[in-house]
Parts: sequence; C-alpha cells; structure tokens
Amino acid sequence: MKLSEAINRAKALTGQTKGNAIMVRWLNEMDGQLAATFYHEEFTPYTTADLTQDLLVPWPWDEAYIHYLEAMIYFSNGETDRYEDARTMSEQKLREYKAYMQRTQARRCRPGFGGE
Repeated sequence: MKLSEAINRAKALTGQTKGNAIMVRWLNEMDGQLAATFYHEEFTPYTTADLTQDLLVPWPWDEAYIHYLEAMIYFSNGETDRYEDARTMSEQKLREYKAYMQRTQARRCRPGFGGE
C-alpha cells in the first residue's frame, strides 16, 4: 500500500480533512517503530513528497495502516471509544503480520517478535 492510499482511505472512512503532513508523520511513527523493533533496520522517514512510496507492511495486513490513521484521527479529536476500536483493529493486523513473518521469514525478523 502506498502512503497516499492509506491517507486517502483513512480520510474517507473518518470524514476528516487532516493535512497530509500530520498523516505522514503518523505513518513514520508506525513504520519507524516496525523497522527498528521488528526488522532491526534503519528507517528513512517519509516526507509529503513520498506519497507514492510503498509502506512496509504488505497486503493482506496493510489495513493496519488505515486503522492506525483512523485511531490517530479519533485520538486527536478526543473520540476515545472510536480511537480504542481503531487501535485494536490496527494492532490485530500487525500481530497477524508479525506472526506470519516469524513463521515464514524468521531470519529477516528480530527474535522475540511475532507471537506477542
């Protein structure tokens, strides 16, 4: 999934018009943490000029990005119930992805992740 797709889908689902810069920042947080803690790799942050860049998590787990952006939008709006629901969905997708990667590509992943 490309940055622009995640941003546009989250905006469509929430009806929000947050700027791309803040949404790119949130995606940087997610992929930066994933790169550092799961892959143990360097991460170069995205900019608003990188909207055609692919995000780290592939299909069919890439819905995690949309749910994460939804959660951050809801959090910034003070909608705590909606935030919790979206955050939970994002975390579930990431758990599924990490478990899959641990099963199939353990050498690429940092030990200890996947079954958490």
